Amino acid sequence: MARITKQKACIACTESKRRCDKGAPSCSRCDDRDIDCRYPATQRRRHLQRQGPFPDPPAQQPDLNMMADTLIIDAASLATGAWSMPWTGLDFAPSPQAASGFAAPQLLPARSPPQPTTQTHIPQHAKKPVASSLAESKWFLAPSTWRIDHCPTPPQDSYPVAVMTNFNRGQQAWVRRWVMEGHNPFIHRSLYVDSGHFSTCIQDAFTAASAYYAKTPQNETFVYRILDERAAALVASQPAVSLDGTPSATMLETKDHLARVHALYVYTVIRLYDGSVSQRAAAEDLLPTLDLWCKQLWESALADVDSISQARMPRSSEFYSNNSSLSASQEVATSAAAVAAAAATEDSSDQHARQDTFETDLMAWKLWVLSESIRRTWIIVSCAIGVYYALKGRWGECAGFAQFTARAGLWDATSAPQWAAMRRKDLARKDGGEPDFFIPSVHAESLLREMAAAEVDEFTRHLLTSLWGIDRVEDWALRTSSKGKVSLIY
Repeated sequence: MARITKQKACIACTESKRRCDKGAPSCSRCDDRDIDCRYPATQRRRHLQRQGPFPDPPAQQPDLNMMADTLIIDAASLATGAWSMPWTGLDFAPSPQAASGFAAPQLLPARSPPQPTTQTHIPQHAKKPVASSLAESKWFLAPSTWRIDHCPTPPQDSYPVAVMTNFNRGQQAWVRRWVMEGHNPFIHRSLYVDSGHFSTCIQDAFTAASAYYAKTPQNETFVYRILDERAAALVASQPAVSLDGTPSATMLETKDHLARVHALYVYTVIRLYDGSVSQRAAAEDLLPTLDLWCKQLWESALADVDSISQARMPRSSEFYSNNSSLSASQEVATSAAAVAAAAATEDSSDQHARQDTFETDLMAWKLWVLSESIRRTWIIVSCAIGVYYALKGRWGECAGFAQFTARAGLWDATSAPQWAAMRRKDLARKDGGEPDFFIPSVHAESLLREMAAAEVDEFTRHLLTSLWGIDRVEDWALRTSSKGKVSLIY
C-alpha cells in the first residue's frame, strides 16, 4: 500500500517560521491575517522540492550602528500579503538568534486535507501605498528609535510618596477605563478591535476585570477566585522558561507578547491595590514574570524592526524607478489616443492618487498604533514595577527610557485620516522650527520649557508627574493654561 506523504505547512507560515495548523481551505493564521494561504503540492513516495517566493536571508547578525536609520523593504512582497500581521500585514520573520524565543501552543491539525490555492496577480499600483507608508513610518520604525536610554539612579528621597501614590491611582483609573470604554492611554482603541487579533488571554483579562469592578461584599470571594485562576492559567499557558531566563521554545509573535503583557498587567494592578492581603501577595509573586515578559516584548519588537531593516530585498528606490519606467511607457502609449481618452486617464490617475494616499495613511496609522502601544506598555509596566518596589523601600536600578509620541490628539484619533492630518500639521510645525513630539522619555523635560501642558496627551502628563513631581507639572499647566486646562490628580 502506498504511503501518503504528510501534509506540509502552508507557504506563508513556512516563510515566516510560524506554526501552521494546516487547516483547509486556509490555516487559522492566514485566515486571521486575511492573506492568501497556499500549500505546497503533495505527491506519494516523493519529496517535493519547494522554492519559496523569496530567497532565504543571509545568516548574519544585524548591526544597529550601521543601520540605525535605514528602512529598506521589498514593497512588492508586502503588497502580495507574503508577510503578515501584526505590523499591518507585515511578518518580519525575525531570526531565532535575534529574538526572544517563545512559541505559541501548537494547534490540532485539520481533519480534512487542505486544498492548494492559486496565486493572485497584484497590480503595480497596489504596491505603491505599501512602500509609501513604510517610508512615512521611518520616524518610529527605524532601529535607532528603539534604543533604551539609561541614566544614573536618582536618590531615594527624590520621589515623594504623594507622587508615587498618585501614579498608582492613575494606573488603577486607566485599567478601569479600559474595561468601561475599551481603551486607555496605553491600550489603543483599535488595537484589539480593528486588528482582528483578540487573543484568549485578553478576553479573559477583560471579563475578569469586568467582574471585579462589579463585585460586592457578597460576591467578592467568587471574584477573587476568578482573578486567581485566570492569572494562574495565563502563566501556565505560556512556554516554560529556564532559571536563567532563557526561553525553552521558539518565539511568540510580537502581538502575542503584547497581549500577554497587557493581560498580566491588568491582573497585577487590580490585585496589588485591592486591599486584600492574599491578592497582594499573589500579585507580588508574579511581578518578576511581568518584568520578564515586558523585556521579551521589547526584544521581540526590536527583532522585528531589525529584520525589516536588513537589505535582503530589492530597495524601495529600485521599485519606484521601475514604476517610473512603467508610467513613462504608458504615457507614450496613450499620447496618441484621443483627447477625451487622455482626460479620462487623467481623472483615473487622480482617483488612484487619492486612493493611494488613503491606503498609505491607513497602513502608516496601523503601524504606528502597534508600535506606540508597545512603547507605552513598556514604559508603564517598567514604571509600575519600579514605583511599587520604591513604596516598599526597595530601590533598584532604572529600567531605562524609551521614545514615545507625546502629541495630544494622535493617540485619541479615531481614524487614519484624523491621525494623518495631525501628523502632517506636526511636520509643518517642525519645518518652522517647532520641537518634535516624538521624544525619549528621559528628555521629556524639554516639553516643560517649549510646549503647553494641553499640547501633550494624558499619558505624557502622568509620566511627567512621576518624573518631575506634581508641583512642578502643575506649575507648568497653570502657566500655559491659555492653551487649555488639564487635570493632573487622580
